[in-house]
Amino acid sequence: MTIDYRARKNPDVFKPLIDVALSRIARVGGRSFTPPDAVEAGTGPWGYLNAAAAAGRSSLTSEAVAKALGEHSWSHQFLLGKLAEHFTSYDVVETEAEASGGGGEDDEDFGSDDRPVVLEYYPKESWECLRQGNFIGGADADVFALWQREDRTSVCHAHMEGFWTLGEDPVDYIERIATKAEGKG
Repeated sequence: MTIDYRARKNPDVFKPLIDVALSRIARVGGRSFTPPDAVEAGTGPWGYLNAAAAAGRSSLTSEAVAKALGEHSWSHQFLLGKLAEHFTSYDVVETEAEASGGGGEDDEDFGSDDRPVVLEYYPKESWECLRQGNFIGGADADVFALWQREDRTSVCHAHMEGFWTLGEDPVDYIERIATKAEGKG
């Protein structure tokens, strides 16, 4: 099956797909999901997904969902609205020398709260994504970002040990979370 990712950028297409996936997650906990009445126009699929998850948070964060996804999993952290809770790096540099201002590890140009993502520490396949700087969360060496590609915006996870596409687009991302919550993935 080929997915038309360009079509899924249209609100008439992505909103119902996201709403169905969030409803599936809510059902795992014996709850129902009500789509938000209004979401800021122009925020696209990721903006809608974030707003819808925030609006329905109490329906999406049951004990059953936490158990199915793993209480501390990144997927569950997203549903809780905590994906970016400990992420403070919103800059990208190529090398450690750039991160430390050329003075080595003891240089204090960047405090611990604003240390940039240093590309040389991450797999090369993640660099195109990370260079875009569309960070949505993470902590320590874990970085979550939206990767703008020609036909879609993928949800990705970069770590020094690997690079993963969590969803080819926000719809795919939340559908994968729903499938896992249902115990099918």
